[in-house]
Amino acid sequence: MITKTVTIQLYEPSQTKSGLLLLVMNRYAKALQYLLDRCRPAVEDIHSLGTLPTQYELMRLLDKDALASLNVFEMQPFKDSLKLDFAMLIGSFLSLSHTRRTSYPLVYTDDEDIGEIFSSASPVIAKAISTLSKYRSPRTLLFGRYDTNRDFCLLRDELSGRYYAKIYLFPASSNLRRTYTESKRLALKYIAEDASYLETRKQRERYLIFPIACGKKQADLLDEAAKDPRNFRTARLFCRSGKFYLAICIAQDTPSVKKPRTLLGFARGYDCPLHLSLTGFDDTFAKSFRLTEPQSPCDETARLHIWANTIIGIARENESQILYEGLARRTDLLRTPMPAGRHTSASMTSQGKIASLTVADYKKLCRIIPYKAAEAGLPKPIPISSSRLYQTCPSCGHCSGSNRFLPGLMICTKCGYSADSNVVGSLNLTRRFENYRKQRVLFTCRAQGHGVCIENLVLNLRFFVRSSFRMEDDFCAQLEKHLEESVPREKPFPYDPAMGRQKYGLLRKLRASDPLSDGIEIVGLPCRNSKVVSQYFSEAKP
Repeated sequence: MITKTVTIQLYEPSQTKSGLLLLVMNRYAKALQYLLDRCRPAVEDIHSLGTLPTQYELMRLLDKDALASLNVFEMQPFKDSLKLDFAMLIGSFLSLSHTRRTSYPLVYTDDEDIGEIFSSASPVIAKAISTLSKYRSPRTLLFGRYDTNRDFCLLRDELSGRYYAKIYLFPASSNLRRTYTESKRLALKYIAEDASYLETRKQRERYLIFPIACGKKQADLLDEAAKDPRNFRTARLFCRSGKFYLAICIAQDTPSVKKPRTLLGFARGYDCPLHLSLTGFDDTFAKSFRLTEPQSPCDETARLHIWANTIIGIARENESQILYEGLARRTDLLRTPMPAGRHTSASMTSQGKIASLTVADYKKLCRIIPYKAAEAGLPKPIPISSSRLYQTCPSCGHCSGSNRFLPGLMICTKCGYSADSNVVGSLNLTRRFENYRKQRVLFTCRAQGHGVCIENLVLNLRFFVRSSFRMEDDFCAQLEKHLEESVPREKPFPYDPAMGRQKYGLLRKLRASDPLSDGIEIVGLPCRNSKVVSQYFSEAKP
């Protein structure tokens, strides 16, 4: 299952409604900043310990008194949203502070904060800029659930088929509540499991209703999700260029993932934005593809989606595992502030050859590809290290800067293999993945007593296996039991910086091995009597 975000516009709200939306968004920002300031001592204590608490533990920092004090801001409908927003902000702050220096979150400032900054004898420029950027800045509203009686929901006019958004903004005690009168030109019906028509009562309501403006694609997605209203999850209301938008998260079922038959690697090109290489799992090179600029004029986002759809189409046709260039801090391409072609942003260059795809755009493309792959029933794309990607020979694996014979040509100084520089990058992605797939986790063994001690120092694992005809099976059984207790296959296994990348990679390889014996290799070490422990797992012992 994947989650799609559909962004729709609130169609021409009146001046009164626009003012109410901005007022609530400002109050939301004030309340969130109040919670951040109130809990700052507790957050600093957590930061000094160097731990990374869970989102639930961060939400528990907000006690009943803190939530009750939010009534001053008339934020009763958004208490759950503020708790979630607070936990996400503090979680991001603590995570970033472990890797670099970062400031405490700031979401709203007022006249008092501005006066405090500029009344100082020597104000800090960075702090002053940050304070001014958040001066009376409205905050995006978060709606945590889809409900007809709270947060937000959608309605549909039975006469015109047009969608409307019902958004709860005010508490029951607010003087800003509005009265709605029944309209003979509308027949608004809830999009819910127990669908009913909107009732208009002669009292002031806590919600506002807005007509929705959306394109054909967004309307099709809403029509599909309306068949099962449980697919509607959360939403965010934000303002951009004086217009208000509602971004709705919709859950969608994905087709079952098929086992890939080929490998498709895509990397940045030197004289083209992207280059693709299609190979088999037996290292046979099938074909290559060159992606150029779209023929019709489009903005940067549409340009990336066009390329992403092309890559997904090729992968679906060939049942491919998609591999992409995981950008490292240092790459074979150098940055330049000069524009490339019709693009005015900083591009990539190497010895005079300019590619029109920037690092930032490539990272955006890599974030688009995974959800499109899941939607197409393809396995999750895999990032491959880009270290010296364009200096490595795809044929023999020899890596040297001398292989870069010309800007657009690579000639291996060891085996003489030559190829276009565009082909080398994407082809090396598939070669590196195939080599990694063939590698096994090494375990060393040594004689100990009446058996063998098998260990891996990186994983910090050590097992003792008694001499018998089933030594290999006994070792695999002990290793399988350890994996089930520590990193079970049925549960997610996210990366933990405290574990280290090498240990994390070995554990992932063991988790993916089925059977487990296919992912391990046992090497014998010399014992005290200078004899080598060998043949233990292939022949019977006397």
